[in-house]
Amino acid sequence: MAPRRNDFDVLRVVCTASIFLFHCFCIFAVSNFFISNDETSLVFYVLTALMLVWMLPVFFIISGRVTYYSLGRVNAGALLKTRFLKYMVPFLFGVFTFCAIIIYLTMVFYHQYSGSLLSFYVNEYFHGLYGFGGNFSFLGNHLWYLLYLFLFTAIILLLARLFPWGKWKQMFHRWLSVFQKPGAVFLLSIPVILTTQVNFIEPLVFGRTGTGGWNILTHFVFFALGILFSYDSRFDDIIDRH
Repeated sequence: MAPRRNDFDVLRVVCTASIFLFHCFCIFAVSNFFISNDETSLVFYVLTALMLVWMLPVFFIISGRVTYYSLGRVNAGALLKTRFLKYMVPFLFGVFTFCAIIIYLTMVFYHQYSGSLLSFYVNEYFHGLYGFGGNFSFLGNHLWYLLYLFLFTAIILLLARLFPWGKWKQMFHRWLSVFQKPGAVFLLSIPVILTTQVNFIEPLVFGRTGTGGWNILTHFVFFALGILFSYDSRFDDIIDRH
């Protein structure tokens, strides 16, 4: 069993606190947030822009690393069941409860709806998809992270089932020998750069950046990098050196 990584715990606490502050700042940074202050601030705008660069990447890298360690303790089926209960149950609960309240308050704030919450939930919430002209928050608003984690875990488990683990270990070992060379670790920015170009090619679905400032493909790259970094402790040494 892999030892508990206290540094991961610290990073998660820092990121969670940062995300809380980020959403508070957004009220004063942009004019089209769920609720917005009448006057926006350039300072808060800059702060939110800088925070978007690193918060979710750190979360997904850590999640990838935790997933790798979990694979060594339980089988794929048990892990997927555990992840469903941990991620998808609260996600689905939130989609049908809290998210409806958020959309309702947003529409009331922008004078797009004037009825009661119950009336909105029964008559309006399930009409169309939020972000595509409708109201149903199929991505769960701020809960989208849970959905993505479950999907990414399922994809990794599928890949692990399709290709023998021995081949993955050989590939990871070859990459380790490459990245041990000075500066070579920065080559890992290439898949990040390539996937962000989807934002311009297809911005509506796969290039959509409303989820933490990055699209779903780039989030998966960060998740996969977390798995790669967990393969060998020498990756930590490489990261520390750079």
